[in-house]
Parts: sequence; C-alpha cells; structure tokens
Amino acid sequence: MRNMFVCLCLLLGLVGLAGCGGSDSGPTDAGSDDFGRDAFVPMDGEAPMDGEVLPDAMVDGEVPTDDTIYSVRNPSFPVGDAVLLEGVVVIAVDTYGTLSNRVFVQEPAGGPFGSVVVMANATSVASLAPGDVVTIGGGIKEEYAAPFDTSGRTATRIVAPVDGAITIAETGTTTVPAPTLVDAFVIAASPAEAEQWESSLVRVENVRTRDVPTVPGADPLFKNVTLTGQLRATSQFTELGTGGTDFPVGTCFASMTGVLEYFGFVSNLAPRSPSDITNGTACPTHTNIVNIQNGTVPTATVVALTDVVVTAVDADPLFPRVWVADAAQGALFNGILVYNPTVAIGTVADLAVGDIVRVVGTTEEFMTLTELVGVRVIPTTLPSVTPVPLSVSIASLAGDNGDPEPYESVLVTLSAPAMVTTLNPDGASDFGDYMVGSSPSYRVDESVFDTRPPRTIGECLTTVRGVVGFVARQRPSARRLGRIGRISPAESRWKVVLRRRRRRYRALPHPRGALRRVSKQRLSTL
Repeated sequence: MRNMFVCLCLLLGLVGLAGCGGSDSGPTDAGSDDFGRDAFVPMDGEAPMDGEVLPDAMVDGEVPTDDTIYSVRNPSFPVGDAVLLEGVVVIAVDTYGTLSNRVFVQEPAGGPFGSVVVMANATSVASLAPGDVVTIGGGIKEEYAAPFDTSGRTATRIVAPVDGAITIAETGTTTVPAPTLVDAFVIAASPAEAEQWESSLVRVENVRTRDVPTVPGADPLFKNVTLTGQLRATSQFTELGTGGTDFPVGTCFASMTGVLEYFGFVSNLAPRSPSDITNGTACPTHTNIVNIQNGTVPTATVVALTDVVVTAVDADPLFPRVWVADAAQGALFNGILVYNPTVAIGTVADLAVGDIVRVVGTTEEFMTLTELVGVRVIPTTLPSVTPVPLSVSIASLAGDNGDPEPYESVLVTLSAPAMVTTLNPDGASDFGDYMVGSSPSYRVDESVFDTRPPRTIGECLTTVRGVVGFVARQRPSARRLGRIGRISPAESRWKVVLRRRRRRYRALPHPRGALRRVSKQRLSTL
C-alpha cells in the first residue's frame, strides 16, 4: 500500500561532484517431409497462446506427409517450389477494387503461421466463399515485398508460375473459423508478432480511427486509415465507412475483424464486409503527455500515447515504474509517471532509457501526482534516442519562481553546481536523502546508489540530473507538502530494491554520465 503522505521530489538521474563556487528468429524446424523439406514446429520453449489449439502436424514433433500452410510458411520451404494444399479453408475472397482475385486460406486448426494468400484469377475465385474447403494446386511459393520496402520483411504468397496456372477445387464446406483476438498495439509494433498472424483472420477491440481514410494509389476504392496503436486498416474487401461516406476521425469500434496483411513496412487489417466492424464507446482517447499534465485531459480517462520516449526506469519487481515524455527534449509538462505497468513484449527490466514505446492507461491523481495506472507499455522497434534534460534552477523546482507543477515527472538537470547543505533533513526516515543549496534548497534522494559512500556536508555536486516527482514519506508537515522535492538518481541497469517496511518508492537514476568526487578544499581551484 502506498503511503498516505507525499512530498514533491526530483527523481535524480546523475550526480557529479566538483566546483560549487557559487526479430524474431522465426519458426524453427524439425524433421523432414517426403520432399526433403523441414516441417514447422514452434520455437524452442514457445508455448501456445491462451486458447490456441496446435494443429496435428505440430504436435509432438510430428512430421507432415503433405504440403501444409505451416510448412509453406516455414522459411526452409524454398521460394519457387511447387505447392499443393489439400483440405484448407477459405477465410476471405477478394473481388473488390483493382487488386482482386485473391483467396485467403488457413489450415482447419488455425494457429500461428496457419494462413496464406493465394494470388488466383477471376475464374477460380468466382464461386468461392468463406467456409469452402478447397484443394489448391499449380502454384509456387513467393516472398513478396513492395519495390520501395527496404525493411527486409516480406509476405508469403502462392502465385502461378510463368508457364502455369493455379487451380482451386472445392471439396466441401465447413464453419468459417473464428478470428483470433490480437492486440492492435502489439501487432503494429512487433514485426515478429505480426508475421505469425500474416494472412490470418484476426480481431482487434476498442480501437478508433486516428485520421481520415486516404487513397495511397490509383485505385479510388483502396483506402488506408490509422487505428489505435498505429495499426492500419485498409479497404481491400469493403469500404471504410458507410454508404460511401468515410468513417470520421475518432470513430470508436468495439471490434474490427479482418485479414491481417503485410505491405509497405506496416501490417494492415482488412475487414471483409461491414459486418466485420462493430461500433463502440470504450476506446482510449488519443492524446499527449502535455495535455494530460496541463489538465486538458480529465482524471480517470483511458488514454493512448503514441511513440513516447522512456526517460527513466525503476524495474523494482514489486512496484515497477517508468517515466515517459512526448519528446526527447525535456520541456514543461513533458513527462509522466507510468505506475506498475505491464510490458506487452518482455518486462519492465527490458526497457531502457531512450526506448520509444506506446502506452495505454488511465489517468490518475495520486496525492496530486499525475500518473497513469492500469498501464500496458508496448515497446517498438523504432531507433532509440538520447533524452535531453531541461535545465532548471533550484529556485524554480522549489516553486520560489512560480508553480513547480510544470516540472512534475520532467527530466531536468540543475543549471548550476550545488552544495550539499543538510543530511537526512527529516531524520532517519529519509534513508540517505540530503538537501542541496540554501534559500532555497532542494531534496535529493540517491537511495539506489547502494554502493556509493554517504554524502557529506559541503560536498559539491557539479551535475544533478533526474526526473521530478513525489516520494511518499512518514508524517510530513503540512507546510512542506508540495514544496520539498527529491531527486532520485536513475542509473540504467542498477538494481533497485524496494524496502516495503519503509513504505517508500525508489526511482531509477538517469543513465548518462559519471560520478566525480572532489574535496571541499579543492573547490577554489576548479
């Protein structure tokens, strides 16, 4: 349980001492089929997802005797080899717009890597419908990427050879397989996660449009629109709107079902018909950190933050915390605490300062500290950046030059060297806290530096850098609430141990720079 009392604090990133003069590796394989090709099996140690049923060919390392979509999707299946699929189920037929005559099929058991697209012709798709069981022959495997796509990602397709044609024979009907529920944020951020559901029927929930549908090419029927989590929806099978009118910006969908495709650096969700789209009211609000901190976004609002920068990480196993900002450059209101998050791909310990992430959570005021709770953090593959702290004076942080609220959770650095003036200002309960400066002074919390010697009065710190926030403490005086702050160093990858009996939270120091110590006697020579 978090303490009932808090004080404004700066969660320190760096302390310097001196002059105070004033890819996924993809699926693995095991065994070979009758054609000498490796059979698909899950990656070592990979467990099925909740509710996932592995196909027979993937159980106990069993090797398929015929081509399956799983084996075709395996990278060991050579590009250009002939493909014969029997007993696969049609999940979508594309007869809409210029890029049409495509058939999406999956293995009856579904699951990861269980679907593929067949580039057919008008004759072969004319009588097909979802739920048809078919045999497909005459095609070869292709790995396709758009000419402008330099990512190295491709989409697996079955195409006709130069001197041949694809045949599709209907052999029965069955119930159309149910879509797999996926996380829009994860699918958009993780190429590895998206690849295993490529060409599959999937469903996302509580997403809203972020822009107006646009026509990227010559086909006026083909449009793109960005959804929550940066997932892109496309009108490959049906319009993105109603009655010829595009969905307005901000339209909320309780769910959207469609075929997941890869094209042009991104994954695309293609609904098959208007019935694949259900309106809703529970979608997160797309916003930024500045609007949360300045009060534009109300408390208790579910929000989505896109491509924000990690400025500090506390990987404590009991109460982990992450600080993020809209941009690498520190600025007023440009920082927020993400409390006790779940990381969609990995753990909090896997996050590093400078990572670009996407965040979904609920705004909360905890003892006047603005934070996000009930949070999911979704790492991206975007290049990391170097956060740049905002230079501030002790007077500004202490509120003597105005309101300290704009600095809350912002990455800052003190604009001038600071002298240690008081140790343990509130007694033993401070656990190593100290004050720097005088008239005004500011509290520094270096509790995570377990290996450094204690500070001494008169010690000069050339650099003091970290994130500003509140730290709970026992029995604070009313006069000091909201006035006394702390800086808690956040050195990347340093172990942080939460001492629950002290009912305190620890912040992670910022990972740049080094510590330097000089004697007080040498200050005049610096």
